[in-house]
Amino acid sequence: MVFARLVGFVLSLGAGFALIRYAEVLVRTFGHADWAEKYLGSGGSYTVWKIAGILVIIFGFLYGIGRFDLAPEPIDLGDQSSSSQITDPVIK
Repeated sequence: MVFARLVGFVLSLGAGFALIRYAEVLVRTFGHADWAEKYLGSGGSYTVWKIAGILVIIFGFLYGIGRFDLAPEPIDLGDQSSSSQITDPVIK
C-alpha cells in the first residue's frame, strides 16, 4: 500500500509540474477560458492551468502521506447478524 501511495505521489507530482510547465501549450490547444479572463484578468487562462497544477501536486502529496484517499470510507452499519432487532411498529 505504501508503494502505491508513493507511485501515486510521483505521478501526481509529474502531472502537476507538466500542467504548470505547459500552461501556454494547453491554452493554445484548448483555447482561452472567458470566465478566467474576466475574473482573473489578462492571462487568467494561464493562471487557471497553473493553479490546477498546484492543486494536483498538493492532493498528490496529501494522498502520498495518507491524508487524502480516493475511495470513500466504508459505512459502519453495526451488527447486522441478528434479524430479531427489527420489530414491527405497534398500531393502537
